[in-house]
Amino acid sequence: MTKKKGLLLAAVIIMGLSYACSHDSNQGTNSKPNTTQSQEAKAPSKAEVSHNSDVSTEKSEIQKVVKELPNITDIDVMEIKDGTYSILFNVDVNTTNETVVRSNIVSMMQRIINNTKDKNYKVESIDIIALYKKSPLGMYKFVSSEFSVSSTDEYSIIRKGNVEKFMP
Repeated sequence: MTKKKGLLLAAVIIMGLSYACSHDSNQGTNSKPNTTQSQEAKAPSKAEVSHNSDVSTEKSEIQKVVKELPNITDIDVMEIKDGTYSILFNVDVNTTNETVVRSNIVSMMQRIINNTKDKNYKVESIDIIALYKKSPLGMYKFVSSEFSVSSTDEYSIIRKGNVEKFMP
């Protein structure tokens, strides 16, 4: 490193330390911080409170429907956009027979769809991870026709990195 570069680096470091020290000394005072140092939290509007309450109620309703299914664990209901939800959960299966597992999963998906239609909210997608003795067999996915690209209900399974669409 040349002498000029060394002096320049030292000057930059000294300026940086000087700036940092001056900021620290301002924060050590007991004066009330101005608005640039901290912002007061705004109370949520009535519409936001109402929306959050609706979302909480709708999520609870969806979870209740899913919990009625057998061998369900780790339920997660996520709001995608206003009044539209995605559901993810695990199901323990007692066989590795693909035909039996697929039939049971589709039956579960259809029960959820039937028990959540005609509500103030919509289920956009359902993802179910099938577990056999705690090992994943695959992830089954349903996308409602209202939200699918093809404008039809879409069913698929993801196994070993491959996506396979199927009709129930």
